[in-house]
Amino acid sequence: MDGDGRVKAKSAYVFALLYTLESTIRALVSSIIPITAYELLKDEQRVSVLYTLVSIASLLGTLTVPMLIAFMARRRVYSLGVVGFALASLAFVTSTIEGQVAGMFLRVVANSCVSVVLSLYIMDNVPKTELVKAESIRLSMSTVAWTLGPFSGGWLYANYGLWAVHGTAIGVAALLFCLFWYFRMGEGAVIKAAKAPPVNPAKNFARFFRQPRLSLAWFIAFARSAFWTMYFVYGPILLVSTGQGKMAGGIFLSLGNIMLFSTLIWAKIARKIGLRISISVCFAGLTLFLLAAGYFGNDFPLVSAGLLLAATVFGSALDGLGSTPFLRAVKPRERAEMTSVYRTFLDFSDLLPQ
Repeated sequence: MDGDGRVKAKSAYVFALLYTLESTIRALVSSIIPITAYELLKDEQRVSVLYTLVSIASLLGTLTVPMLIAFMARRRVYSLGVVGFALASLAFVTSTIEGQVAGMFLRVVANSCVSVVLSLYIMDNVPKTELVKAESIRLSMSTVAWTLGPFSGGWLYANYGLWAVHGTAIGVAALLFCLFWYFRMGEGAVIKAAKAPPVNPAKNFARFFRQPRLSLAWFIAFARSAFWTMYFVYGPILLVSTGQGKMAGGIFLSLGNIMLFSTLIWAKIARKIGLRISISVCFAGLTLFLLAAGYFGNDFPLVSAGLLLAATVFGSALDGLGSTPFLRAVKPRERAEMTSVYRTFLDFSDLLPQ
């Protein structure tokens, strides 16, 4: 294999590492943000309103980033995103409503910058024949961050306070910043300069949703992501508001993320009974457990939490299987354009459930 081939093969692991560090930053504070929002606002409905406003900002941020890339180099947009994560943590530690709003806003805009640019770098640096393999590597490596991160954040918050959580997140952001520039600027740089032009998803919505198979793929992804939005926001609030302690939210989220390892089992099941039946079974199981958790509600919080944990088995399965309909349906010549539209399911799943 020539030098360029080796660089491209190595790129999959480099991008997986960068994504894992980004995931660590988000996972560390994932169980803390809804708890601190609830402590400041004292009401679940007001928390929902706050998340709704921030989610609107996130959607606008996603649509704006490609236009920002047209005026600024990708490496600078990515760097701004990483710095944005650090600034968000500094805003959170003020323990004020204004700081909470600013922190949540900066966090989602930073995530938009980093995720959009990383997707473009992946399409430029990883061969199309290696994309599926690269995505599996990225998901498996980030599972560690999402399993340990929420528990670690909850433990730091309960034992050392807010500064410990966000100080750690700032440290990881600094490491991510340094590694990104090392992989880009080092000898035999792995991250090559941009080739594919930035894509504005707003221009491609109509063409995307005129294709029934792509529309179905988007709604499958939206539904599973909406479940995780509910789980990450309202699960910790349920436990803290019913007196289960500050660490309960982090433990709850980490236990749910452990279920991501079950995707390997579900992949084998799907090969035996078919993808369509597997996805249908997962949505049916998810529905039943969510209805049961809603029935028990705040009156039996530990029962509700247990039912939500059981639901993550099906939610995790959908994480592993849910992107396949899109990968099968998208036309190779439209992959970049349609991918930018497809990933908006993340923004809408943050917005509409709230």
